[in-house]
Amino acid sequence: MKELISDPEIKVSALGEGRAASPVSGTDNAAFQTLHRTIKSVFPQALVAPYVVVGATDARAYAALCPQATYRFMPVLMDQAAIESLHGTNERLRPAAYQQVVRFYAALIRNI
Repeated sequence: MKELISDPEIKVSALGEGRAASPVSGTDNAAFQTLHRTIKSVFPQALVAPYVVVGATDARAYAALCPQATYRFMPVLMDQAAIESLHGTNERLRPAAYQQVVRFYAALIRNI
C-alpha cells in the first residue's frame, strides 16, 4: 500500500488483526441440491452457481453450526437501482421483490 500511495507524509498502518474467512460450503451435498431445486422452482430463469462473496456476512456466526453448508444467498431479483441502493441511504426492496423472498422461503421450508 505504501508503494502505491508513494507519499512519505501519509502513514499507513493496520487497524487490527483480520479475521479468517468463513469455510467454503460444498455443492456436492443434499443441502446445496435442496437450495438449487428451490431456486429453480421460484426463479426458473436463474443460473445457479457458487461465487465468492468478498464482504463479511452473518455466515461467520452460523458456520460453526454447519460448516459444510452455510450458504450466503439472497432470493431477490434486483435491477441496477436496487443493487446501487444496497447498504446505502434509502436501501429498499420493491414490493414484488419482497413477495419473491416470501415465496422462496416458503418453498425452501417445504423442500426441506
